[in-house]
Amino acid sequence: MHCAKGSTFCASNPRPVADRLPDEPGGYHGYQAVFGAKFLDHELHPVRSLTNLDGKAITDSSGHVGFPGYDAMQPVNALAFTLDMQERGIPVTYTYLTDAHDNAVTGNGMGPGEKVYEQQLASYNQAFAKFFVRLAAAGINKSNTLFVFGEDENDHFVGSAPQPAVVTGVTTPCSYTQLGEVGRQPAGPAGEGEGHQRRRSRSTAIPPRTCTCQGQPPAHSAAVRAFERALAD
Repeated sequence: MHCAKGSTFCASNPRPVADRLPDEPGGYHGYQAVFGAKFLDHELHPVRSLTNLDGKAITDSSGHVGFPGYDAMQPVNALAFTLDMQERGIPVTYTYLTDAHDNAVTGNGMGPGEKVYEQQLASYNQAFAKFFVRLAAAGINKSNTLFVFGEDENDHFVGSAPQPAVVTGVTTPCSYTQLGEVGRQPAGPAGEGEGHQRRRSRSTAIPPRTCTCQGQPPAHSAAVRAFERALAD
């Protein structure tokens, strides 16, 4: 949470920090911020625990009340944080939503039309509906607020042809038997392609999105710099 000068939100918080923007022309002095659910949640809900859009306390996988974790930011949880901030007069908010193509229970990748995937999409729709109804009740709607939606990691679905081949997934689910030919990924369930960069050709349709170097050398090392240059070619 980045506060304006003199904001009571930051001033009354038990742990505000200096909000420094080193690249700001002329400097950025006298501003404060509050980071982390541990300190933000108390400001949003000083009396009770923050609840999601279904009215349930937001907890992590161990049952601790607070930030549920990166992979548990489905709309029912994530949009509840946004809703609370908007209802309390915070005008600019950003929300991350956990991707819908990973099973929220098992973590396995899923493809379009699979039963659980379609169920998760339906739950996302339901959460957004509740979110906009609650916002409208607070006088926040498209007449006075700009809503912007965008993608984050640009993940690609990599899978075989669905079985059965001609379905929408809405009434009849489908399944996938293997991955497509991406790098040296072996056959297996539908998911994201992985492989060794040195075995990829320039014609590979789906390049890697995240790379690690063996031994985790420093970012400025010769090995990492050489690898970066190779990726740029």
